[in-house]
Amino acid sequence: MRSKNKFIDLVEECRVKFQESYEEEFGGNAKVITVFSKANTVVTFYISVRGDHRHFEDALRFTINQDITMKNYAMSYARTYHKEIKEREWRTKK
Repeated sequence: MRSKNKFIDLVEECRVKFQESYEEEFGGNAKVITVFSKANTVVTFYISVRGDHRHFEDALRFTINQDITMKNYAMSYARTYHKEIKEREWRTKK
């Protein structure tokens, strides 16, 4: 029971980090909705970002045993995601 509560606390911390990192990277407003399933051992982050020029939507799913991965993603995923999109756009402009 205790680990589930720790997981829920971690999820909230990560939700805030996802929101901050997306807003910082895209310069818009991010909305991050968390949905728990399987007795609160699986969480899906539904992310919607409205930036100046684009609208992004994303969904990421983690389980209770992926807490380190989830934390790492929350801190840097927006930056990685943005880099991939920029590279894709740059390739299509050639």
